[in-house]
Amino acid sequence: MKKIFIIILTLIAAFAAIPPIVIMNSKRTPDISSTSYTSPAETEALHISTKDEIIYAVSDAMQYIDTDTPYDVRRAVLDICRNNLNFYTDNQTELPQVSITNYSDELYEKLVKEYEKQRFSFSYNNKNVYIPISKSGNLKTATTDEYAYLESVASPWEAYREDFKKTEEPKCGVSVYGLIFLEEKIGIKDSLCYYLPGFEVNEK
Repeated sequence: MKKIFIIILTLIAAFAAIPPIVIMNSKRTPDISSTSYTSPAETEALHISTKDEIIYAVSDAMQYIDTDTPYDVRRAVLDICRNNLNFYTDNQTELPQVSITNYSDELYEKLVKEYEKQRFSFSYNNKNVYIPISKSGNLKTATTDEYAYLESVASPWEAYREDFKKTEEPKCGVSVYGLIFLEEKIGIKDSLCYYLPGFEVNEK
């Protein structure tokens, strides 16, 4: 873990020396339409079939990824969505609506098959907690009273995005764009650990 943070700090130091204007024209990124997470609202007991569970989790994941998203990142996002669905059902809370802007039959079918075998599990203090996720973020992640277990971490590589704006509000949780960038440098598990300090991230 110490090695991970040394690498991250080195990356952050390197980015601090590069003016954002220099890195605006970079490699193609996923579609960064505005997305937001919905916090759970308490309601009556929630019952969901296995089939509906798969449909919901896969549809949820498709809000944040597309057909160009790297395999490891895709699997990580899918497992975060699985985690959040388990949180909703465990706490008997209503499922938020899912809105997919770029639906793909090919991606949907891949995710359904990949959902059958979980790769990552997440816990915080041995509890299943909700993990906010967004397509992209700001130069650091945010903290809120609602998700007090989340820590703010630097995310300077967001400035590589073609649509990056310095006025953007920081977002809580995991940035998919950040995962795509870091996965190439330190691997997907360490990338998840970076965005989720204090969490246990276990690979099955």
